[in-house]
Amino acid sequence: MTIFEAIPVGTRVAGVGFLAGTLFGATAHITHFCTLGAISDALLMGNLNRLRAWLGAIAAGGAVGIRQLERALR
Repeated sequence: MTIFEAIPVGTRVAGVGFLAGTLFGATAHITHFCTLGAISDALLMGNLNRLRAWLGAIAAGGAVGIRQLERALR
């Protein structure tokens, strides 16, 4: 039995979730990824760059989610 197998599944899942959340949070912080900022930039300054990035991220997440649902239902 390896040390990885000795760790309970719930702890492993929580650890992976924590690491993924930290990585995504750091990326969002560094790139200033913010829904409210994207909307305010578009409405107040006419700058659509952050809104396009936000919509692209939503589209990519939706595509991945739909693909996973399709795989799960087979």
